[in-house]
Amino acid sequence: MVQSVGVRYKLVWRLLIISNLALGAYMFATPRRKSTGKEDATLKAESKARSLTAISSPPIVTMEPVDVDLPIPENQKQELLK
Repeated sequence: MVQSVGVRYKLVWRLLIISNLALGAYMFATPRRKSTGKEDATLKAESKARSLTAISSPPIVTMEPVDVDLPIPENQKQELLK
């Protein structure tokens, strides 16, 4: 008895279709943000100003000193292992 793929995976197909329809309904049901020309102009000006300041002043990287532990002498190592 050979079953087709559609019959064999009926539950999977149904879940995919239902989830796809739910996602589409969610996308169409949510309100879109309406933008005006003034807001777009200010956003563009702000992003341009940010990009100019980022180019003109590179980030300052500071290096912190690393604490280096001194090696433990052999006699202290042997005492620790005892």
